[in-house]
Amino acid sequence: MSETQDNTGADQKYFNGYWDPPVALAVCEQCDWVYVLPNGTETHICPHCFSVPLEKVNESLSQQNKLFYVQPPELLLPYKINLEQIHSRIVSFSQGIPFATPDIKRASSNDRIAQIYLPYWLVDSDIKAEWEIEAGYEYEVLSHRERYHQHQGGWQTEQVTEQRVRWEPRLGRLDRRYHNIPVPALEGQKVINQMLGQYEHSDVVPYKAGLEQKALIRLPDRNPEDAWVEAKPILQAYAAEECRIASGADQQRNFRWTSEYRSQTWTLLLQPLYATYYRDDDNKLVPIYINGQSGQIAGIRRASMKRGQRASLWILGAAIFLFILSITAGTVSFFAPPVLPFAIVCFIAAALIAITALIPVARVWQYNRAQRRGETSIP
Repeated sequence: MSETQDNTGADQKYFNGYWDPPVALAVCEQCDWVYVLPNGTETHICPHCFSVPLEKVNESLSQQNKLFYVQPPELLLPYKINLEQIHSRIVSFSQGIPFATPDIKRASSNDRIAQIYLPYWLVDSDIKAEWEIEAGYEYEVLSHRERYHQHQGGWQTEQVTEQRVRWEPRLGRLDRRYHNIPVPALEGQKVINQMLGQYEHSDVVPYKAGLEQKALIRLPDRNPEDAWVEAKPILQAYAAEECRIASGADQQRNFRWTSEYRSQTWTLLLQPLYATYYRDDDNKLVPIYINGQSGQIAGIRRASMKRGQRASLWILGAAIFLFILSITAGTVSFFAPPVLPFAIVCFIAAALIAITALIPVARVWQYNRAQRRGETSIP
């Protein structure tokens, strides 16, 4: 563990011109995640990949492509899941793992749990556009049809109600400002959403200085220019829906527009995440992530081959004991013939139990093999 230094370099002075109290930067050389952490504290192992300790950033910010945004965030989503609730989540997570490593129970200990805030962009934008759509208006058509019923007197007339849509062209102008359009600030945000679910942005609160004293803050790796490409189709979808409503249509298709975007304003929102780990058979740290808002948990489930092998050895030991007992009983049966059936039963039981000794090892191998096929982690 290395201790962070005071802000004596010009790069740190530039960075801390935005933060009060002063903070430090740390980067993971393994996964390239860059964090904001309290200045003057010891860096620790990366809470994302749990592979290597974090290293303080000493290079000039102008040479750090991933440090394009060094200002404090404006908004955050508070944690709703507390440390007590994490224990029950991890217990549920470990259920179903055959011969789970005993260390998974320690994943809920306070000394392993790290709090991380992940960044997310919110963008406001003015849009001026001319649009046209095909507006669909639903209506019902009442008709009749003849149907032959053999057991009900022959042909009968039935009333049928059909749902139809009348399509009509509509066009107009749009001139308004859209607020808080969510756009990922991380390249791997789609995978994060798949693993941990979407965050609900209705409970945002203003960011308070000093938050990094309790949690690490992950800096964005997507700048607003890159994120804007993804924001445009979201804005178009919002605009298309508003145009449908303005037209009074039940449905709409073939939305087309000529748009002009102006006055984009970007806001950085922080989303809460817990990260912890357990050790596998090779003493490697296996990450577990928990959505700090919903409690949804994700991570790699790994069965313990060592526990499976121990179980197999216990079963094999029982089989050997019964085999020795059958041999002993068989020898005694030469002098006491009634003992022979007992010897035969012991021999058969020993053979059957010896076969089942392979089951624990095979089950662990099959489970881990199946898990590796669909294994994903936060990129």
